[in-house]
Amino acid sequence: MSKSGAGKSESVRHYGPLVDRNVEIGNRYVYRLKMIDIDGTYEYSKEVEVSLDGTGTWLGVATPNPATSKVNVSFSIAQDANVSISLYDVTGKSIMPIYNSMSGAGEHPLTFDVSNLPAGSYTIVFNSGNSTIIRQIQIVR
Repeated sequence: MSKSGAGKSESVRHYGPLVDRNVEIGNRYVYRLKMIDIDGTYEYSKEVEVSLDGTGTWLGVATPNPATSKVNVSFSIAQDANVSISLYDVTGKSIMPIYNSMSGAGEHPLTFDVSNLPAGSYTIVFNSGNSTIIRQIQIVR
């Protein structure tokens, strides 16, 4: 991934977030930034290690995306907890609850029907304890 710099600047610049969509639970990843100056010289940042052990709270990517009728998504929680997952339209209006229940620790696959919804962009919102995770889904007709 590449992000262009701002040239000479005396103010703080934020160049993220950058998202790696090619990760798998159970793997370890090491990341670093390559910072290139205008004159072509460069240096690397310190390495940062990220381990995805599958024991935390996460919400998978919704598939297929775009969708026409059924959407599949999985979530995982580290310990028994109340989980709510809802679908919102672009105006922020709650369209439908997808899941609302006490769930046991581990991974939980879900499938929900979107065949009666109009084409458009929607947001899946996952809430459990102090965790809120969002995913985008497109519905096409």
